[in-house]
Amino acid sequence: MKVVITLVGLLMVIAGLVGIVSPATILDLTRPLLTPTALGIIAAVRVGIGLVLLGAAGKSRSPAALRVLGVFVVLAGVATPLVGVERSREAVEWWSGQGALVMRLTMGAAVALGAFLIRAVASRRPTAIP
Repeated sequence: MKVVITLVGLLMVIAGLVGIVSPATILDLTRPLLTPTALGIIAAVRVGIGLVLLGAAGKSRSPAALRVLGVFVVLAGVATPLVGVERSREAVEWWSGQGALVMRLTMGAAVALGAFLIRAVASRRPTAIP
C-alpha cells in the first residue's frame, strides 16, 4: 500500500508542478475526461485510492490525517458519478475562469498534498535503543 500511496503522491506532485508552470496544460488534460465513461473510471479510482489510504493509515506517520483524507476521497469517488458530466464541466469552466493565479495556487495545493502523502507513508526513523 505504501507504494501505491507514494505513486499517487508523486503523480499529484508532478501534475501540480505542470499546472503551476502551465495551467492551460492541465485544462487540456482535464476536458477530455468529462465523459460518462471517464467519470465512472475516475470515481472507481478515487474510491480505490481512498480505501488504500484508509488501509495504510494505521502504519503511517499521520494516521488520523490519512483516515480523514481516505474518507473524503471515498466520498468524492461515490459523489463523482452523481455530480455528472455537465456539472463537472461547469466546475472546470468556473475554475479556469478564476484566472491563472487561482489555478496556480490550486496546483500548489496539489503539490503540497502529494508531498504530504509521500511523507506520511515514508519509513519512520529508527528509534535509538537506550
